[in-house]
Amino acid sequence: MTTTIQIDVKTLRLLKQLKGRLKAKTYDDLIRRLISKKTDLPTSFFGINPEIPSFSEEDHLKIHDED
Repeated sequence: MTTTIQIDVKTLRLLKQLKGRLKAKTYDDLIRRLISKKTDLPTSFFGINPEIPSFSEEDHLKIHDED
């Protein structure tokens, strides 16, 4: 999904410089890198709830048998 954001021309210039310096392929890639460096947000939320037990071997077999 693509979206548009509004930023100041000076901010765009800074993003262009950083994109080149960090060799980011896209602005999305650059922004994600900057966010991950400055926060402790996980890149994935899979397995984040400690209340849910891990899958057992039996669970894995049941899932694959249903295919």
